[in-house]
Amino acid sequence: MALLNETPQANRVRIAFFGLRNAGKSTLVNAFTGQDLAIVSDTPGTTTDPVSKAMEILPLGPCLITDTAGLDDEGELGELRVKKTLGVLEITDIAIWVETPHDADRADLRELFLGECRRRNVVVLDYRRGDSVDELKRKIADIKLVDVVPGLLDGLIEKGDRVICVCPIDESAPKGRIILPQVQLIRDCLDRHVSAIVCQPAELSDALDRAGAGALVVTDSGT
Repeated sequence: MALLNETPQANRVRIAFFGLRNAGKSTLVNAFTGQDLAIVSDTPGTTTDPVSKAMEILPLGPCLITDTAGLDDEGELGELRVKKTLGVLEITDIAIWVETPHDADRADLRELFLGECRRRNVVVLDYRRGDSVDELKRKIADIKLVDVVPGLLDGLIEKGDRVICVCPIDESAPKGRIILPQVQLIRDCLDRHVSAIVCQPAELSDALDRAGAGALVVTDSGT
């Protein structure tokens, strides 16, 4: 669980659920996450503000799940809620539109939503009540997001190279583990089939001797 909590939000698949009031968004969110993340009620407008939770969902991995208010909310407060709902698209990779039999009556809102998604390059999937939640997850897993966070070593090394990871350990370092950027660097090396030598600043000279010429040294600004 600690590793999940330490995953940067930018590295998560950000999935948000949209639709009209009483479309079943919150029910779907709870089924999708396997938790009672959202309050469910037959009363339209139960969800008044976006609700987000970071969690691990198989087979997707770390995700940020967001439930939103209905786009057909009414009144002065309703307009504010709709504005907040559309604002969620700024931090969304994949938008799930939860369809209802009444969608045709508010085709204008559907078009507004799709237009906002296109403007932000957000992928949209449709879900009808009764569809398979597992199938929805598979569809999401098959999506190749183009806005991928670049690897730490992109363009710097190739398979078979050597990297020296200098990891200072002092009184400010967490007990029993290394910090997330250091973990990410080592994982990036492993993914690229690169040999990684991990050392503290005092052992850098020896590490350079072992690694040989051409090794890349990665350290923090204080080393």
